[in-house]
Amino acid sequence: MKNLNKKSGISLMVLAITVVIMIVIASTILVSYNNIIEDTLKKDFASEIYSIQKLVDQYYFINGRYPITSQYILDIDTIDEKFRFEFEEERVENNSIKLSIIDLKECDVENSKRGKKDTDNDIYVVSEKTGIIYYIKGAKFDDFVYYTLTDDLKREIGL
Repeated sequence: MKNLNKKSGISLMVLAITVVIMIVIASTILVSYNNIIEDTLKKDFASEIYSIQKLVDQYYFINGRYPITSQYILDIDTIDEKFRFEFEEERVENNSIKLSIIDLKECDVENSKRGKKDTDNDIYVVSEKTGIIYYIKGAKFDDFVYYTLTDDLKREIGL
């Protein structure tokens, strides 16, 4: 005669614990993946703006002028206060900074992901007073917006 009281199979408790462990592992992988993507995008932006800075500096050294197309007036009020430090070396007059739009083709920038003038703010500009390059649209990573090559971005690319 068979013993009908004997239980076989997986208990509900074991199944629940297994599901919880799998959710924790999946969450960890997802967070790690997002951090890797964020870091990669940040390094990509830092490398691009660094390369453009070097090419614009080289152009200026050879030609005695910047490769610009026209002037751009940046209204400093459009920049969040916590990111305005990126423009601290610039002279602000009437809440605006006078910058110049860079002609990327003229300084041999061929493969930039940004600054293609798809919109009015998707441009790289240079300050003719300081020589600093800015990306007017700003690149947002981890709730932080980068407009130029900051110390944080320099560390990302090993400078």
